[in-house]
Amino acid sequence: MAAKTSNLFLFSGTDAAGLAAAAKAQVRRLAGEAPEPWELEVVREQEGTTPAETLGYLLGIILTPSFLGARRTVWLDQFSAFAAEGKKGALTPVANALEKLRQTLAPGVPPDLNLVLSGPGMAPGSDLAAVCQAVGEARWFDKPDLKDRHWRAAMASVIRRRAEEKQLPLPENVVHFLVEALGTDTERLEGELEKLLCYVGGPGRPASLADAQAICSGDGEAVVWTLLDAIGERRLDDALHLVNILLAGDKNPDGAVLGMLRSITGLMRQLLQLRLFAQERRGLRAGEQLARTIELLPEAERAAALANGLEVVAMKGFRLNKLAGQAFRYNGAELNRALIGLREVSWRAMAGNVAARVYLEAWLLETLAAPAPAAR
Repeated sequence: MAAKTSNLFLFSGTDAAGLAAAAKAQVRRLAGEAPEPWELEVVREQEGTTPAETLGYLLGIILTPSFLGARRTVWLDQFSAFAAEGKKGALTPVANALEKLRQTLAPGVPPDLNLVLSGPGMAPGSDLAAVCQAVGEARWFDKPDLKDRHWRAAMASVIRRRAEEKQLPLPENVVHFLVEALGTDTERLEGELEKLLCYVGGPGRPASLADAQAICSGDGEAVVWTLLDAIGERRLDDALHLVNILLAGDKNPDGAVLGMLRSITGLMRQLLQLRLFAQERRGLRAGEQLARTIELLPEAERAAALANGLEVVAMKGFRLNKLAGQAFRYNGAELNRALIGLREVSWRAMAGNVAARVYLEAWLLETLAAPAPAAR
Protein backbone atom coordinates (compact mmCIF):
# COMPACT_ATOMS: atom_id res chain seq x y z
CA MET A 1 0.00 0.00 0.00
CA ALA A 2 1.18 3.56 -0.65
CA ALA A 3 3.24 5.49 1.85
CA LYS A 4 1.29 7.46 4.42
CA THR A 5 0.39 10.97 3.28
CA SER A 6 -1.26 13.95 4.94
CA ASN A 7 -3.82 14.88 2.29
CA LEU A 8 -6.54 12.35 3.22
CA PHE A 9 -8.54 12.94 6.38
CA LEU A 10 -11.40 10.83 7.76
CA PHE A 11 -13.73 11.94 10.58
CA SER A 12 -16.33 9.46 11.83
CA GLY A 13 -17.85 7.88 14.93
CA THR A 14 -21.08 8.18 16.88
CA ASP A 15 -20.70 11.85 17.85
CA ALA A 16 -22.05 13.52 14.71
CA ALA A 17 -21.70 17.06 16.07
CA GLY A 18 -18.14 16.54 17.28
CA LEU A 19 -16.86 15.01 14.08
CA ALA A 20 -18.61 17.69 11.98
CA ALA A 21 -16.93 20.48 13.95
CA ALA A 22 -13.52 18.81 13.66
CA ALA A 23 -13.92 18.23 9.93
CA LYS A 24 -14.95 21.85 9.39
CA ALA A 25 -11.86 23.04 11.28
CA GLN A 26 -9.64 20.75 9.18
CA VAL A 27 -11.13 22.10 5.94
CA ARG A 28 -10.51 25.64 7.15
CA ARG A 29 -6.87 24.80 7.83
CA LEU A 30 -6.46 23.26 4.38
CA ALA A 31 -8.41 25.74 2.24
CA GLY A 32 -8.22 28.93 4.29
CA GLU A 33 -10.97 31.22 5.52
CA ALA A 34 -12.09 32.46 2.10
CA PRO A 35 -11.08 29.95 -0.60
CA GLU A 36 -11.70 30.56 -4.28
CA PRO A 37 -14.40 28.36 -5.89
CA TRP A 38 -11.80 26.16 -7.59
CA GLU A 39 -9.88 25.70 -4.31
CA LEU A 40 -12.70 24.08 -2.33
CA GLU A 41 -15.59 21.84 -3.36
CA VAL A 42 -18.06 20.56 -0.77
CA VAL A 43 -20.01 17.41 -1.67
CA ARG A 44 -23.22 16.73 0.27
CA GLU A 45 -26.19 14.44 -0.22
CA GLN A 46 -29.01 16.30 -1.94
CA GLU A 47 -32.74 15.72 -1.92
CA GLY A 48 -33.59 13.29 -4.68
CA THR A 49 -30.03 11.94 -4.88
CA THR A 50 -29.05 8.57 -3.41
CA PRO A 51 -25.92 8.06 -1.29
CA ALA A 52 -24.51 5.87 -4.08
CA GLU A 53 -24.98 8.72 -6.58
CA THR A 54 -23.29 11.13 -4.16
CA LEU A 55 -20.27 8.83 -3.95
CA GLY A 56 -20.22 8.50 -7.73
CA TYR A 57 -20.06 12.28 -8.02
CA LEU A 58 -17.25 12.37 -5.45
CA LEU A 59 -15.26 9.74 -7.36
CA GLY A 60 -15.60 11.78 -10.53
CA ILE A 61 -14.11 14.81 -8.77
CA ILE A 62 -11.22 12.79 -7.32
CA LEU A 63 -10.33 11.37 -10.73
CA THR A 64 -10.56 14.73 -12.53
CA PRO A 65 -7.26 16.67 -12.71
CA SER A 66 -7.31 20.01 -10.95
CA PHE A 67 -7.75 23.29 -12.83
CA LEU A 68 -4.33 24.50 -14.09
CA GLY A 69 -2.64 22.12 -11.65
CA ALA A 70 -3.73 24.18 -8.62
CA ARG A 71 -4.06 22.43 -5.26
CA ARG A 72 -7.68 21.85 -4.27
CA THR A 73 -9.62 20.59 -1.28
CA VAL A 74 -12.65 18.31 -1.64
CA TRP A 75 -14.90 17.67 1.35
CA LEU A 76 -17.49 14.90 1.57
CA ASP A 77 -19.57 16.51 4.31
CA GLN A 78 -22.11 14.79 6.61
CA PHE A 79 -22.28 11.61 4.56
CA SER A 80 -24.97 9.40 6.08
CA ALA A 81 -24.25 5.93 4.70
CA PHE A 82 -20.75 4.90 5.78
CA ALA A 83 -22.37 2.13 7.84
CA ALA A 84 -23.57 0.46 4.61
CA GLU A 85 -20.09 -0.82 3.77
CA GLY A 86 -20.22 -4.55 3.04
CA LYS A 87 -24.01 -4.71 3.32
CA LYS A 88 -26.35 -6.53 0.92
CA GLY A 89 -29.91 -6.14 -0.24
CA ALA A 90 -31.24 -2.60 -0.51
CA LEU A 91 -27.86 -1.24 0.58
CA THR A 92 -25.91 -3.04 -2.15
CA PRO A 93 -25.60 0.03 -4.45
CA VAL A 94 -24.04 2.24 -1.76
CA ALA A 95 -21.90 -0.67 -0.50
CA ASN A 96 -20.53 -1.10 -4.03
CA ALA A 97 -19.87 2.64 -4.27
CA LEU A 98 -17.98 2.58 -0.95
CA GLU A 99 -15.88 -0.31 -2.26
CA LYS A 100 -15.05 1.70 -5.40
CA LEU A 101 -14.02 4.59 -3.17
CA ARG A 102 -11.79 2.26 -1.14
CA GLN A 103 -10.13 0.93 -4.29
CA THR A 104 -9.58 4.46 -5.60
CA LEU A 105 -7.98 5.65 -2.37
CA ALA A 106 -5.83 2.55 -1.74
CA PRO A 107 -2.92 3.74 -3.96
CA GLY A 108 -3.07 7.16 -2.25
CA VAL A 109 -4.72 10.49 -2.96
CA PRO A 110 -3.39 12.55 -5.90
CA PRO A 111 -0.73 15.01 -4.67
CA ASP A 112 -2.68 18.07 -5.87
CA LEU A 113 -5.76 17.06 -3.83
CA ASN A 114 -6.74 17.35 -0.16
CA LEU A 115 -9.61 14.97 0.57
CA VAL A 116 -11.75 15.21 3.71
CA LEU A 117 -14.37 12.54 4.43
CA SER A 118 -16.80 13.12 7.29
CA GLY A 119 -19.97 11.48 8.55
CA PRO A 120 -21.13 9.13 11.30
CA GLY A 121 -21.32 5.37 11.27
CA MET A 122 -18.08 4.09 9.78
CA ALA A 123 -16.75 1.10 11.73
CA PRO A 124 -13.10 1.58 12.80
CA GLY A 125 -12.38 -1.96 11.62
CA SER A 126 -13.92 -1.56 8.16
CA ASP A 127 -11.91 -1.91 4.96
CA LEU A 128 -12.41 1.74 4.00
CA ALA A 129 -11.31 2.87 7.46
CA ALA A 130 -8.19 0.72 7.15
CA VAL A 131 -7.28 2.38 3.83
CA CYS A 132 -7.84 5.86 5.28
CA GLN A 133 -5.65 5.04 8.28
CA ALA A 134 -2.95 3.56 6.05
CA VAL A 135 -2.62 6.36 3.50
CA GLY A 136 -3.89 9.30 5.53
CA GLU A 137 -5.33 10.19 8.92
CA ALA A 138 -8.48 8.93 10.65
CA ARG A 139 -10.09 10.42 13.76
CA TRP A 140 -12.96 8.91 15.72
CA PHE A 141 -15.50 10.83 17.78
CA ASP A 142 -17.74 8.80 20.04
CA LYS A 143 -20.66 10.11 22.08
CA PRO A 144 -20.49 9.20 25.81
CA ASP A 145 -22.89 6.42 26.79
CA LEU A 146 -25.25 7.10 29.72
CA LYS A 147 -25.16 3.38 30.52
CA ASP A 148 -21.44 3.66 31.24
CA ARG A 149 -20.81 4.60 34.87
CA HIS A 150 -17.89 6.76 33.70
CA TRP A 151 -20.00 8.82 31.29
CA ARG A 152 -19.44 12.06 33.21
CA ALA A 153 -15.67 11.79 32.86
CA ALA A 154 -16.05 10.96 29.16
CA MET A 155 -18.36 13.93 28.59
CA ALA A 156 -16.02 16.24 30.51
CA SER A 157 -13.20 15.14 28.21
CA VAL A 158 -15.34 15.94 25.15
CA ILE A 159 -16.19 19.38 26.56
CA ARG A 160 -12.54 20.19 27.28
CA ARG A 161 -11.44 19.12 23.81
CA ARG A 162 -14.16 21.06 22.00
CA ALA A 163 -13.55 24.17 24.12
CA GLU A 164 -9.82 23.97 23.46
CA GLU A 165 -10.46 23.74 19.70
CA LYS A 166 -12.52 26.94 19.97
CA GLN A 167 -9.84 28.63 22.13
CA LEU A 168 -12.35 28.99 24.95
CA PRO A 169 -10.67 28.53 28.36
CA LEU A 170 -13.03 26.71 30.76
CA PRO A 171 -12.33 26.31 34.50
CA GLU A 172 -13.18 22.90 35.94
CA ASN A 173 -16.30 24.20 37.70
CA VAL A 174 -17.66 25.32 34.32
CA VAL A 175 -16.86 21.93 32.77
CA HIS A 176 -18.71 20.17 35.60
CA PHE A 177 -21.67 22.53 35.25
CA LEU A 178 -21.91 21.79 31.52
CA VAL A 179 -21.75 18.05 32.15
CA GLU A 180 -24.73 18.24 34.50
CA ALA A 181 -26.63 20.67 32.24
CA LEU A 182 -26.13 18.77 28.99
CA GLY A 183 -25.75 15.13 29.98
CA THR A 184 -24.39 13.40 26.87
CA ASP A 185 -26.00 15.79 24.37
CA THR A 186 -22.90 16.53 22.28
CA GLU A 187 -25.02 18.17 19.56
CA ARG A 188 -26.32 20.80 21.97
CA LEU A 189 -22.78 21.27 23.32
CA GLU A 190 -21.66 22.83 20.05
CA GLY A 191 -24.30 25.57 20.28
CA GLU A 192 -23.70 26.22 23.98
CA LEU A 193 -19.95 26.68 23.46
CA GLU A 194 -20.61 29.04 20.53
CA LYS A 195 -22.95 31.11 22.71
CA LEU A 196 -20.39 31.23 25.51
CA LEU A 197 -17.67 32.27 23.08
CA CYS A 198 -19.74 35.22 21.85
CA TYR A 199 -20.85 36.10 25.39
CA VAL A 200 -17.31 36.43 26.78
CA GLY A 201 -16.09 38.42 23.78
CA GLY A 202 -14.25 35.97 21.55
CA PRO A 203 -11.42 33.40 21.55
CA GLY A 204 -8.88 33.47 24.36
CA ARG A 205 -11.22 34.92 26.98
CA PRO A 206 -12.18 32.53 29.80
CA ALA A 207 -15.79 31.79 30.68
CA SER A 208 -16.80 31.91 34.33
CA LEU A 209 -19.42 29.79 36.08
CA ALA A 210 -21.73 32.84 36.14
CA ASP A 211 -21.33 33.18 32.35
CA ALA A 212 -22.21 29.52 31.82
CA GLN A 213 -25.20 29.72 34.15
CA ALA A 214 -26.53 32.80 32.34
CA ILE A 215 -26.11 31.40 28.83
CA CYS A 216 -26.53 27.66 29.16
CA SER A 217 -29.60 27.71 31.37
CA GLY A 218 -31.64 29.10 28.48
CA ASP A 219 -31.49 32.76 29.55
CA GLY A 220 -32.53 34.31 26.24
CA GLU A 221 -32.34 37.82 27.70
CA ALA A 222 -28.58 37.42 28.28
CA VAL A 223 -28.10 36.42 24.64
CA VAL A 224 -30.13 39.46 23.49
CA TRP A 225 -27.82 41.72 25.50
CA THR A 226 -24.85 40.04 23.83
CA LEU A 227 -26.45 40.69 20.42
CA LEU A 228 -26.90 44.39 21.28
CA ASP A 229 -23.24 44.60 22.32
CA ALA A 230 -22.18 43.05 19.01
CA ILE A 231 -24.27 45.63 17.11
CA GLY A 232 -22.94 48.50 19.19
CA GLU A 233 -19.38 47.37 18.53
CA ARG A 234 -20.02 46.70 14.82
CA ARG A 235 -19.10 43.02 15.03
CA LEU A 236 -21.09 41.81 12.04
CA ASP A 237 -20.17 38.11 12.15
CA ASP A 238 -21.01 37.83 15.86
CA ALA A 239 -24.31 39.66 15.38
CA LEU A 240 -25.41 37.36 12.55
CA HIS A 241 -24.34 34.31 14.57
CA LEU A 242 -26.28 35.45 17.64
CA VAL A 243 -29.42 36.05 15.58
CA ASN A 244 -29.11 32.46 14.40
CA ILE A 245 -28.75 31.24 18.00
CA LEU A 246 -31.75 33.24 19.20
CA LEU A 247 -33.98 31.95 16.40
CA ALA A 248 -32.85 28.31 16.49
CA GLY A 249 -35.84 26.20 17.44
CA ASP A 250 -38.11 29.22 18.08
CA LYS A 251 -41.70 28.31 17.22
CA ASN A 252 -42.49 31.92 16.28
CA PRO A 253 -39.34 33.27 14.59
CA ASP A 254 -41.09 36.28 13.05
CA GLY A 255 -42.35 37.32 16.47
CA ALA A 256 -38.86 36.84 17.93
CA VAL A 257 -37.38 39.07 15.20
CA LEU A 258 -39.91 41.82 15.98
CA GLY A 259 -38.83 41.65 19.62
CA MET A 260 -35.18 41.96 18.59
CA LEU A 261 -35.99 44.92 16.36
CA ARG A 262 -37.57 46.76 19.30
CA SER A 263 -34.46 46.17 21.41
CA ILE A 264 -32.12 47.18 18.58
CA THR A 265 -34.13 50.35 17.92
CA GLY A 266 -33.76 51.29 21.59
CA LEU A 267 -30.00 50.76 21.37
CA MET A 268 -29.56 52.88 18.23
CA ARG A 269 -31.65 55.70 19.74
CA GLN A 270 -29.40 55.69 22.79
CA LEU A 271 -26.27 55.81 20.64
CA LEU A 272 -27.70 58.69 18.61
CA GLN A 273 -28.55 60.61 21.79
CA LEU A 274 -24.99 60.13 23.02
CA ARG A 275 -23.58 61.41 19.73
CA LEU A 276 -25.86 64.46 19.90
CA PHE A 277 -24.77 65.14 23.48
CA ALA A 278 -21.10 64.87 22.44
CA GLN A 279 -21.67 67.19 19.48
CA GLU A 280 -23.21 69.85 21.71
CA ARG A 281 -20.11 69.77 23.91
CA ARG A 282 -17.27 70.18 21.48
CA GLY A 283 -14.03 68.47 22.36
CA LEU A 284 -15.54 65.12 23.42
CA ARG A 285 -13.78 62.62 21.15
CA ALA A 286 -13.71 59.39 23.16
CA GLY A 287 -16.13 57.22 25.09
CA GLU A 288 -14.39 57.71 28.44
CA GLN A 289 -14.62 61.51 28.11
CA LEU A 290 -18.28 61.34 27.15
CA ALA A 291 -19.21 59.01 30.02
CA ARG A 292 -17.26 61.08 32.53
CA THR A 293 -18.92 64.30 31.36
CA ILE A 294 -22.39 62.79 31.77
CA GLU A 295 -21.59 61.40 35.23
CA LEU A 296 -20.32 64.83 36.39
CA LEU A 297 -23.18 66.77 34.80
CA PRO A 298 -24.74 69.33 37.20
CA GLU A 299 -28.22 68.28 38.23
CA ALA A 300 -29.84 71.33 36.67
CA GLU A 301 -28.26 70.54 33.28
CA ARG A 302 -29.17 66.89 33.67
CA ALA A 303 -32.80 67.80 34.33
CA ALA A 304 -32.85 70.10 31.28
CA ALA A 305 -31.35 67.40 29.06
CA LEU A 306 -33.92 64.86 30.28
CA ALA A 307 -36.70 67.35 29.60
CA ASN A 308 -35.38 67.65 26.03
CA GLY A 309 -35.59 63.88 25.55
CA LEU A 310 -31.93 62.94 26.16
CA GLU A 311 -32.70 59.93 28.38
CA VAL A 312 -29.07 58.72 28.26
CA VAL A 313 -27.98 61.40 30.74
CA ALA A 314 -29.75 59.37 33.44
CA MET A 315 -27.37 56.45 32.87
CA LYS A 316 -24.28 55.75 34.92
CA GLY A 317 -21.69 53.11 35.65
CA PHE A 318 -20.79 50.17 33.43
CA ARG A 319 -23.71 50.51 31.00
CA LEU A 320 -23.00 54.19 30.37
CA ASN A 321 -19.29 53.57 29.78
CA LYS A 322 -20.04 50.75 27.34
CA LEU A 323 -22.62 52.70 25.33
CA ALA A 324 -20.45 55.84 25.27
CA GLY A 325 -17.62 53.85 23.71
CA GLN A 326 -19.98 52.30 21.16
CA ALA A 327 -21.42 55.70 20.20
CA PHE A 328 -18.08 56.69 18.66
CA ARG A 329 -18.10 53.63 16.41
CA TYR A 330 -20.83 55.34 14.35
CA ASN A 331 -21.24 58.86 13.06
CA GLY A 332 -24.49 60.78 13.31
CA ALA A 333 -25.50 60.19 9.69
CA GLU A 334 -25.03 56.43 10.06
CA LEU A 335 -27.17 56.33 13.17
CA ASN A 336 -29.92 58.30 11.44
CA ARG A 337 -29.85 55.95 8.46
CA ALA A 338 -29.86 52.96 10.81
CA LEU A 339 -33.00 54.18 12.60
CA ILE A 340 -34.78 54.95 9.34
CA GLY A 341 -33.80 51.49 8.12
CA LEU A 342 -35.12 49.88 11.30
CA ARG A 343 -38.48 51.54 10.81
CA GLU A 344 -38.62 50.16 7.27
CA VAL A 345 -37.47 46.71 8.42
CA SER A 346 -40.12 46.60 11.16
CA TRP A 347 -42.86 47.49 8.67
CA ARG A 348 -41.64 44.87 6.16
CA ALA A 349 -41.31 42.23 8.89
CA MET A 350 -44.96 42.72 9.83
CA ALA A 351 -46.40 43.12 6.34
CA GLY A 352 -44.01 41.28 4.02
CA ASN A 353 -44.27 37.78 2.58
CA VAL A 354 -40.62 36.98 3.34
CA ALA A 355 -39.30 35.63 6.66
CA ALA A 356 -38.66 38.54 9.04
CA ARG A 357 -35.08 37.41 9.74
CA VAL A 358 -34.18 38.14 6.09
CA TYR A 359 -34.96 41.84 6.61
CA LEU A 360 -33.09 41.92 9.94
CA GLU A 361 -30.00 40.27 8.48
CA ALA A 362 -30.04 42.65 5.49
CA TRP A 363 -30.15 45.60 7.92
CA LEU A 364 -27.22 44.17 9.90
CA LEU A 365 -25.16 43.73 6.72
CA GLU A 366 -25.85 47.29 5.61
CA THR A 367 -25.37 48.94 9.01
CA LEU A 368 -22.47 47.04 10.56
CA ALA A 369 -20.31 46.23 7.54
CA ALA A 370 -18.53 49.54 6.94
CA PRO A 371 -16.76 51.20 9.91
CA ALA A 372 -17.53 54.82 10.61
CA PRO A 373 -14.92 57.46 9.78
CA ALA A 374 -12.95 58.87 12.67
CA ALA A 375 -14.89 61.27 14.89
CA ARG A 376 -14.33 64.93 14.13
